Amino acid sequence: MTGQNADWAPYRLVRREQWLCRWFSRAGQAYSEPFFSETILKCLSHAPNGKMFASYSTLDFLPDAAQHVDPIAPTAFIFHVSRCGSTLLAQLLGLNPQHVVLSEPPLVDELLRLPMLDAHFDALAIEPLVRAAIGLLGDRRRDETQLFVKLDSWHIHFAPLIRKLYPDTPFILLHRAPQQVIRSHQARRGTQSVPGLLQPALFDLRAEDAATTDADAYMGKVLAYFYRQFAEMAQRDEKALLLDYGQGAENMMAQLARHVGLSLDAATLDEIRLRSRYHSKYPGQTFAEQPVNGEVPAYLETAQRWYEELERAKR
Repeated sequence: MTGQNADWAPYRLVRREQWLCRWFSRAGQAYSEPFFSETILKCLSHAPNGKMFASYSTLDFLPDAAQHVDPIAPTAFIFHVSRCGSTLLAQLLGLNPQHVVLSEPPLVDELLRLPMLDAHFDALAIEPLVRAAIGLLGDRRRDETQLFVKLDSWHIHFAPLIRKLYPDTPFILLHRAPQQVIRSHQARRGTQSVPGLLQPALFDLRAEDAATTDADAYMGKVLAYFYRQFAEMAQRDEKALLLDYGQGAENMMAQLARHVGLSLDAATLDEIRLRSRYHSKYPGQTFAEQPVNGEVPAYLETAQRWYEELERAKR
């Protein structure tokens, strides 16, 4: 896409008689909101997105369109267990104007899960679509040099596919103590913590596991799966880096920078310290959180064991 079309990007799937991809005009808007979907909402209020007729293409058009942009090779993919500082980490990376940060883009999620929704698609069929989507969303619009893709927490299920597509790209495995994660979900449930909202197979669970009203117990199983996948990946993938939210934002950024070959100057570190004082999803609010005390509940015991395995793996 060149010229007047250079600022258009795909953002979600729509099912009609066939699967289509909806596009939006970025109108010069940077991906600066905590989540990619929030940037889309801001862009949709601008012309030409406000036209009566939306812009759609077939899925086959994605790889063709990707050949006409200047994609930034992904610097790292950020996997996480949810409520573990991934949004803050993405925002810290975004402090540098030469960094493009894609924070949970809906199109990537929908393409990865497409074989679960439509038997006409398999993993092989979606590979060129996923790669094209990341290239189109992460195209070089000015002088950007780095691209970071923060995935949804359940995308650890698709890590083998992403590794196949990007064999040399570092993986960041961001996690946090399970009691802290579950407390955050108790205050405000995320999609992955509500039984039945996502396919149980994403978490190596059965349909009967999702047939429950005990959201905490269900999330305990989900977390156990996340930590186990992280532990196994850390053992087999030399390009994977374990990061714990408990290390603090500055230490996390320093380790990530070393792992992917970035340099952090004094001014950048000062910006990181300042931004870390505020809530990641509500940047105007000072962040404060009480520590979690007490014994690990029974429904988190398996998750806790796998979390401790991650902690040992880092030593």
